[in-house]
Amino acid sequence: MKLKRKYNDTKVLDQLGYIQVLTPPEEVFVPSCAHGPMILFQRKLAPKPKSESQQPEEESGREEVKAFFACSAYRDRKLCSAFFSLDDKKLRNESLIRERAEIAKIENVRYDHKVLFKNYRELSLIDAANRKFCKSCNLFMKRVGSACGTKDCLDVDHSTCLQAGSLITGIPEEFMRKPLKLFSPQSCKTAEAQFYFAPKSLNVLVSWVDKYENVLGIGTPSVVFDILSKVTLKNYTGSIKNCFCLDIDWKLCQIFAPKNFAQFNLCNQFFFSELGAKSFDKFLAAANGGESNLSESRNACVIIDPPYGVKMEIIANLVSYVMSKVNCDVIICLPYFMESAFLSCEKLKQFSMCDYRVEYESHRVYSGEKKRGSPARFFTNIDLKKFVLPLEDGYRLCTRCKKYVHQLNKHCRICDLCCTKDGPTYVHCKKCKSCVKSTFFHCTKCDACHLENSKCLEKVTKPVVSGRDKKKMAAKKFAFKKSSSKKKRMASLAGES
Repeated sequence: MKLKRKYNDTKVLDQLGYIQVLTPPEEVFVPSCAHGPMILFQRKLAPKPKSESQQPEEESGREEVKAFFACSAYRDRKLCSAFFSLDDKKLRNESLIRERAEIAKIENVRYDHKVLFKNYRELSLIDAANRKFCKSCNLFMKRVGSACGTKDCLDVDHSTCLQAGSLITGIPEEFMRKPLKLFSPQSCKTAEAQFYFAPKSLNVLVSWVDKYENVLGIGTPSVVFDILSKVTLKNYTGSIKNCFCLDIDWKLCQIFAPKNFAQFNLCNQFFFSELGAKSFDKFLAAANGGESNLSESRNACVIIDPPYGVKMEIIANLVSYVMSKVNCDVIICLPYFMESAFLSCEKLKQFSMCDYRVEYESHRVYSGEKKRGSPARFFTNIDLKKFVLPLEDGYRLCTRCKKYVHQLNKHCRICDLCCTKDGPTYVHCKKCKSCVKSTFFHCTKCDACHLENSKCLEKVTKPVVSGRDKKKMAAKKFAFKKSSSKKKRMASLAGES
């Protein structure tokens, strides 16, 4: 579709002020925050238009470029205030940067992983009526004899939580088997927004990875926990022998054994504890057959569910990091509209988009409750001919494309492809020479297909206005409205008199 190609062009994106990920120069020491090494970003802002008051000899239209180090995990400065401009002199001081990194390490680990997991296992031995869980702190209370008090494993008293009504007493066996239901998922969009897979999508993933001996989940605790609960059963007949979970959420240390979990930042491949890094190395050694080199056979599968706001360069670095550690098949969950940005990365050229519509629990857009279905898809380096999708959920095998697609994704004879990516079946536009959404119309102005009432692409590419200028514009607009309303009142009073 021509409109998408133009809009995803790097020159247009740079003009609109998009952020890029850069490689730090050699003379600069990379600073660290509480979430590991920071990432070097670059923001380009379009040149400001020349004002009427500006003199001809004054320079105008100069492109503004800002390079800075920021936290890799949090996009909101209120959540993590670590920030360094690239021209900051502190970045040339190696001893200062190392000292700050050591201070950040101390802030990382809040609780002992072994102590938290031991307490969780001991709680299953006592009566359900005596178990306690703090909903606001996401912590199981420490077992004392045959009951639980109001203190956690670090002897921190939660009496205030009890008065606020967030300390739950009496946890049934069902929640002990599936403790993720107890935890309050993170919902901050600028941080680790957390949504678990819906049961239908979870079953598809688990049934697919069941043929591998080693499974690694990055940001997918629900998948790994479901696999571990099945592997421990006596009647288990699958192939999985080794399973590991990497996630940034510290509270998962309570339900995963140290041999199966490590707190990990996928944006910079940072481990929050030495215990977690060692446990991951043991998993890799087992996956590679006890050898330090990569195994020749692909007997491992990696499932990655990254935050959708992460830059594609960061995801590409994560994939290359994982594939350098173990020879594996990779499944990444992302929205379909990120396909062009995803495949534009050189490290991700071998991936292709599967037509399965991934659903999440309790999500407004990705729950699949709307008519169009969920826009999330699987991106994988697995041959799509082998990626079998459930027929009972409305998927079929396209004999021409030789892959499984959704029933609404019908084969186009002109394109010789199944082109529908979202919603109803796409229609072929002869002028664009491609299939487009059924709600699109061909525009003669921009020679592309888009919604009938939407603005053309030529009008959309406006220069980006900074936050400070936006505030000034809003203040002027408010002052203008205030003065105009005052004039109207004076005119009405004059008319009455």
